[in-house]
Amino acid sequence: MTSDCGARRAMRRGAWLGAALLGLGALGALACTTPPDPAKESVAPSGGDTAARPVAVDPEERAEAELNIDFVRISAGTFTMGSPADEVGRDTDEDPFPVTLTRDFALQTTEVTQGQWVRLMGHNPAYNAACGDDCPIEEVSWFSALAFANALSEHDGLPPCYILSECKGVAAAGHLRDCQVSINDPSGSPYACRGYRLPTEAEWELAARADNVPPPPDAVACFLPLARYDSNAVAKSLKVTRKKPNAWGLYGMHSNVWEWVWDAYGDYPSEAVVDPLGAETGTRRVHRGGRGRTGARSCRSAARGNLIPSSRVNILGFRLAKTVLD
Repeated sequence: MTSDCGARRAMRRGAWLGAALLGLGALGALACTTPPDPAKESVAPSGGDTAARPVAVDPEERAEAELNIDFVRISAGTFTMGSPADEVGRDTDEDPFPVTLTRDFALQTTEVTQGQWVRLMGHNPAYNAACGDDCPIEEVSWFSALAFANALSEHDGLPPCYILSECKGVAAAGHLRDCQVSINDPSGSPYACRGYRLPTEAEWELAARADNVPPPPDAVACFLPLARYDSNAVAKSLKVTRKKPNAWGLYGMHSNVWEWVWDAYGDYPSEAVVDPLGAETGTRRVHRGGRGRTGARSCRSAARGNLIPSSRVNILGFRLAKTVLD
């Protein structure tokens, strides 16, 4: 990666601060996997349209609860997305190409936790609910992740990034599905949103690469202090800060649960792209981030996966992003 993307700052309710990460108070405000093949498709969406697990959170208490969501500011710049032909464990959908991001963005330091989801949405759909408030929310569809981002924006007095219509299911229960989705900005680009949103695939990969950390020479040695996989893993998700953060203060970019991102899945372009948004056609959505038992090859920053957006999987969550408009 050749980049001037090194500057990071912590964010608290819109104020940019140096060095230490700070909570957002009341609100204030991908490493990875490979494309599904028949074997991988056995990791099927689970849960269906079952009712969300009820939790004892009074609506008034929920509205006043502190979510303690931390973000790190990541600078705009140019880098090479994808993987070289000689990278161990690479897949054929990772051909490298130059990417330029023109706007700084803030990325959540961890996956959205069960505690954060419950305080805002009022239910806990997580399969691993017994893990507790500090573990990642999972079993939520891509559409439900968009609804959470909108709810957080509205709570914080920001315009929602997404317009969701004709949906089926219940967002709080994690099984929102079949929505019509558009961007709440005349440009049609999520980069222009003022509210919270999913990161794009390019933003996620830039953040996962943090200070140009090279891929491991041997995939079996994949980021042991940062990641958990195969014999280094357990069957369920762990607390979001259980492993060490990367060089930019981001936890779980290479492990724990997969993470939804904005982009539709497709082959990468062969030419340089500015502010990429993913494939122009296709119904599947990209997820990033290695997880417990997918193998060391999925820990790589360039590795990709994809599922239909209504999927609910007990190893699939998300983290939030926000464009810096200053």
